Amino acid sequence: MSTTGRSAAAAASKTYSPSDLAYVTNQIAQDFARAKAHEANRVLTGLQISDPTNASTQATSLDTIAGLDSQIAGSIVSGTVAEVVSSAAGDVSVPVTVYGETPAGVAQIEVITTDAADGTTPVAGLLAWGAIHGASVPAVAYAGTISVTRPAGGANVVTGLVTGTVTRGIEAAAHTIAAAGDTVRIVADGATAKKCMVVGTAVGGAAQAEVVTLAGAVEVETTMKFASTTLIVTGLVEVARTLTIESSFGTTDWNCNISAGLCMVGGVMGDFDAVADFAIHNAALLGFQNLNTCIAAIVAKNVAGTITVVPVLGTPELTAGGTAKPPSDAEISAELSTASAWIRLGHVTLARTADGVVAEAEDNSPRPVLGITVDPGFASY
Repeated sequence: MSTTGRSAAAAASKTYSPSDLAYVTNQIAQDFARAKAHEANRVLTGLQISDPTNASTQATSLDTIAGLDSQIAGSIVSGTVAEVVSSAAGDVSVPVTVYGETPAGVAQIEVITTDAADGTTPVAGLLAWGAIHGASVPAVAYAGTISVTRPAGGANVVTGLVTGTVTRGIEAAAHTIAAAGDTVRIVADGATAKKCMVVGTAVGGAAQAEVVTLAGAVEVETTMKFASTTLIVTGLVEVARTLTIESSFGTTDWNCNISAGLCMVGGVMGDFDAVADFAIHNAALLGFQNLNTCIAAIVAKNVAGTITVVPVLGTPELTAGGTAKPPSDAEISAELSTASAWIRLGHVTLARTADGVVAEAEDNSPRPVLGITVDPGFASY
């Protein structure tokens, strides 16, 4: 008998346990399910992503603002409320807007209205303060001087709000810089570790504010993104200091080219012509800075049997040295909530290399062409 024959006989005589047979059966079932899924979700040909001409019109908006600590008379006791009062009884129902921060250092704005019957009667606010940066009143005529004070008739914190001088701690001319969904960056002309306050609107239009701790001649940046800024409150910044405020505005024109091809998504075939300048983001400025990046997934989705190609943007990298990531499967599924199935065709990375310059790179490797390319566990036993 040949060696091969003896080996075959030996193999034939081997006894397999029920657990062995169950394991093999389970693996075969899993691999069949994977193969079936991969057959229903894969690129058959083409649909390669390449680089068209992309552009950005990002520009920088600048402003300079003086420190105004000479306009602040004193400090609030941390954790207490503020009061407003006038030196004249006729200054009734005057809305006084107080700008500052909570005891925890979070930006806070409160409108406290003077007494409706007698302006000399102190009116307490409702919010506890950690510091007050400035205050303002409407630009109308007043009978006396309006002040923000410590509670219970305490010392003045902000005073001198009179006819013709309706802001303290805030330059009389409102400072508005275009931000367009960008952060705001601030640098001083010399040493200071004081705080200032950026007031404006969020991208969605809601009012927002942030307290920023200065670092002298080293630029600091807000964590919030602003659609616009309306005020920079500098009542705690030394009068000897001048701050330079900057942000960015414009548009980001981000596209890619997609070659003609076929794909299967959820068992439905999609046949696509080549597309030049497929729009990934052609709208307001993407809020990431020089040397930062954003990664988008180009995805084919199945909605009620119709296959279309769409972009899904990842979160832009916002800090120097950070690593941008493409959107996760969960993020794509959430974005494409009406799709019964989807597949990645590839990733496109946009990098800002200068204020108005962007560069793009493409990665076609995520596409599921063969089962084994998308699932390392395929045929794993």
